[in-house]
Amino acid sequence: MNTSISIYDSFISLDNLKLAWERVRYFDRSDSRDWIGLKVFAANRDHNLELLRQTLMGRTFEASYPEIKYLPKASQTLRPMAILAVSDRVVYQAIANVVAEKARPILSTAANRQSFANVLSAPVQKPMFMPWKIQYRLFQKKFQTLYEEGNVWLAETDMAAFYETIDQTMLIKYLREQQLVDDITAEHLRIYLPIWASVKGEETINRGLPQGCLASDFFANLFLYGFDRELSVQEYHYIRYVDDIRLLARTREAVQQGLIRIDRTLKTLGLLIQTTKTTVRQISNFAEEADRMASKLSEVDRRFRELNEIPDTTLPDSLAEPSLHDVALLGEDCKIGNSSLDLLIATSGLQEDLLELFWQSKKSIDAGGNNPFAERHLKFCLYRLDPNPAIVTAILPYLLDRPWLTQPLHQYLRKCELDKDVLEFLDKNIIAIHSVYDSTVTFAIETLMRQNFSLRYHHGLFRKWLTDNKRDWPLLCAAVMALGDNQENMSVLLNVISSSSYSPSVRRTAIIQALRLAIDEHEALCILKQSIYDKSPIVIDTLLYQLYVEHGLTIKKLGLDETQQLSEYLRNSARGYDNSLPHLQPCYIRYIFTKFYRVNFFSQPVDFHALLGSAYQRATDFLWQSDKSYLSNASRYASQLDLFHEELLYPILVEKLKLKPSREDVAKMPLPSRMQYIHSQEQKLRIFASGLLKCHDLRSSSTEAHTRLDKILDPTNPVSWHERDALKKQLCGAYQELVDWLLQNK
Repeated sequence: MNTSISIYDSFISLDNLKLAWERVRYFDRSDSRDWIGLKVFAANRDHNLELLRQTLMGRTFEASYPEIKYLPKASQTLRPMAILAVSDRVVYQAIANVVAEKARPILSTAANRQSFANVLSAPVQKPMFMPWKIQYRLFQKKFQTLYEEGNVWLAETDMAAFYETIDQTMLIKYLREQQLVDDITAEHLRIYLPIWASVKGEETINRGLPQGCLASDFFANLFLYGFDRELSVQEYHYIRYVDDIRLLARTREAVQQGLIRIDRTLKTLGLLIQTTKTTVRQISNFAEEADRMASKLSEVDRRFRELNEIPDTTLPDSLAEPSLHDVALLGEDCKIGNSSLDLLIATSGLQEDLLELFWQSKKSIDAGGNNPFAERHLKFCLYRLDPNPAIVTAILPYLLDRPWLTQPLHQYLRKCELDKDVLEFLDKNIIAIHSVYDSTVTFAIETLMRQNFSLRYHHGLFRKWLTDNKRDWPLLCAAVMALGDNQENMSVLLNVISSSSYSPSVRRTAIIQALRLAIDEHEALCILKQSIYDKSPIVIDTLLYQLYVEHGLTIKKLGLDETQQLSEYLRNSARGYDNSLPHLQPCYIRYIFTKFYRVNFFSQPVDFHALLGSAYQRATDFLWQSDKSYLSNASRYASQLDLFHEELLYPILVEKLKLKPSREDVAKMPLPSRMQYIHSQEQKLRIFASGLLKCHDLRSSSTEAHTRLDKILDPTNPVSWHERDALKKQLCGAYQELVDWLLQNK
């Protein structure tokens, strides 16, 4: 009997879905991430993954159409970036995971021989691919080796709209022929891909893969495997990095023949080469060709690589990235702190060299020369330079003149404290009058909000944009964010919430901002009730997160009319929160201590109900909030734990250690003083006292306000993921010491 696991069973397995979630969570394309969606999904992760598994098994999963973000290109056109809902992205990635493992032997025959991009890493590793910098250097090295062997003639080209033109039917047929998918998995892909690839409303499309997805990078590379094999057995040498194709040979005729073969072969796949980027030439100066491939960005680049190769023992995995501190504000800027690297950069003189390279690059750009590397060098510098007012002034016009540079400009300006002239430029020259690129206006609004610049003057304009509903959804989201600063806009926000004509992301943002303006729990409940019947999973997930995690309420507390039918999706998703509520456990504190902090009770009960008395429910509410925030928000995890510790300490200090006669007397003492008392009076609780003090210090040093969804643009000082992990590790010992002490002092 064949006992092997089918491809479909592997696809829907919980382990595979967990790996898919991790890959979606850590994927580093900040311009395609749904940061709010990731935060919300993480708070109910285990239930959400099981819910996905059940819907896939029951064939009831319904793919959602993506929201398309349009980014400027140097050609003055736009690049579509698909923002898939997190659940859709997890399913897409789960399919890619199982196909990748089946295709690994096939792809390995071309990897680092002809194809150098998106090379698979070791099985079940969080990073799906080998680091792109390493792979691109191998591509460069192969190019150099071929040249040094006498292949001085070069033909280079790339594919036009590569991802957008991949034929889905041909891709799935190839997967079936190679036995990389079974019939059931292929059917899932056949149904979902036309939805995920859509770039217009709710219209399916049978060509293309959604850009900005790790899974798309894999499938696009696999789609060209046969092409790689065919081109690799010719008389010329063929290498490829994504859609950048290079042919090298000893004669002009050989590369010309190869270029013709490429053109014909690609057309059989439904792909076309970009004629404007196709050249045939003899290499006369290899140093120039090397720079064309970005093999070195001057001596500065080499020295930065050396610094980046210095090991840092504080990093537990190769992703070197925080979890989900917060939503959009921290999204693009979430970079792991590497104190060793920061110190070396600060003391190595690299800033001076970077500054020199920046001004050289800018001079070349402004002179309108033909230096093809100037913009590349400029971006390289902006990502690494320290804040400098002169640089801010120099790059500001590029927001209008070179909008395709918005991302590095955005990153740099976010580092800086902007002066009045810069703020007024963004206000008057972009928000007020710019009408070409909505992404540029969005950037200006977000930047001014982070700088606490009042946009009240533009509220009328923002309301008009929302009324017309013709601008891109990221701009409308920014407008809603700005309107959420003033109570007078509540009606506008409620209108957006109740209208299905707005994109789910805009409605979601309106809910977040309306709840921010709510003056009490009753008003918050009214807002939540208005949006509870929304059809979008994106909106419903955010609503439930707000309801349970940020407002401490439940579906039952909404007091809904039972005759009104709630969607099955909402009821199923809410069940995950409901099933984790503290009152369902005989002792929630014991449950969390055992499950999450590995505390051993040695089969002896500690009666936390009796210990805490009437404060038990309040304490468990804080502990529940902390547990739900562990993956999604490290700062909220620490802050809610600190509040739990406050409740836990009162009976220990009043009843056990007799520090003060009442809770009110203890409350007058700062927590560090309470910890100092425990440390001096009870030696067996010193680890416990140190752990609680560490948690309190983390909460005190971070910015409490940023922990909620509505603070997505507030400047913050968040608890980092490694601080969170270190705190959890310390608390494992602290809680064990407390339990041991309580068992000895019944």
